[in-house]
Amino acid sequence: EEKYKFNVSDWKEGPKIPLSDREEIDEVISKAVKNGHSITAAVHENNLSIHQTTAYRYLHRGYLSVHEIDLPYQVRYKSRKKAEKKEYTVNYDYLNGRKLEDFTEYITSHTGVNIWQMDTVEGIKGIEEPCLLSLLYLPTNLQLYFKMKRKTIEESILVFSYIKKSLGIQLFKKTFEVILTDNGSEFKDPLTLEADPDTNEQVIRIFYCHPRRSDEKANCERNHRELRRMVPQGISWKPYTPADIIYISNNVNNYYREQFGRSPYQKSLTLLDERVLKLNHLNYIPANDVYINRFIKNRFLITTLYIIPQNNSLSLLHLQGEENKLRWFSAAYQ
Repeated sequence: EEKYKFNVSDWKEGPKIPLSDREEIDEVISKAVKNGHSITAAVHENNLSIHQTTAYRYLHRGYLSVHEIDLPYQVRYKSRKKAEKKEYTVNYDYLNGRKLEDFTEYITSHTGVNIWQMDTVEGIKGIEEPCLLSLLYLPTNLQLYFKMKRKTIEESILVFSYIKKSLGIQLFKKTFEVILTDNGSEFKDPLTLEADPDTNEQVIRIFYCHPRRSDEKANCERNHRELRRMVPQGISWKPYTPADIIYISNNVNNYYREQFGRSPYQKSLTLLDERVLKLNHLNYIPANDVYINRFIKNRFLITTLYIIPQNNSLSLLHLQGEENKLRWFSAAYQ
């Protein structure tokens, strides 16, 4: 490591040739250029110990007494075009056997299967803007959130790869038996999302709503209201860290739901494996400590402090992770 640091700092200092040789090279090249010669000609005519590209680099970095303007003609290097990232394409009919009608038929003939609804939650629309992938467990409205760097199928595949690796393929298969989602481009490679990465065997089923019919996965859409109370639409997800997403998920999933008489987290405890809850590091929060209000993150803050009202005064809610468990504690704000 020390050798590496030395090499890097030495490279930043300048040319790796003795000062006397550098002065000689400068004198020869500068004289030739002033006489109307090109740098290429100067290097070859004088049998210099450096390559012509190195000589041009010295010129551009200001190591020589002459400058680009002194050249007989300005050498122009064509700027290399950055290779455009190829768009992820799917060469099959992803809707074949996966339309809403197929979904209805499947769950009718497979009673008791675990059904989830999937969506993405955007902050600011944009190609390089991050978003959340959300997965809602229909029997309890428990909703898991995963931050994606951008709204693409590649990022969705990364999220599913993380889930498969965290749970193991058998628990993944048992838990996410059926997923209903929309026709967003980020979900249009179901064969990869459904498959065991080792065998390519299809282990779950993904189905799609009709275009522009978000109401067909209404539970997922309604549950986003609680999320939007904390992070309203139009707020970028860029400054939100994984710990922030865990904080949001814990509060949303511990928020009381009248239809269940308890929170999604409490209702899910007997229905979902603990490892599924750990995908968002979910833990119990007492009802009076649940915070469902604006949680606007300042992207310039290095340390995150979660400010909440408590007993008519402000308190700081800190989030600390330890061995995949969350410990919640507050300190008086003065």
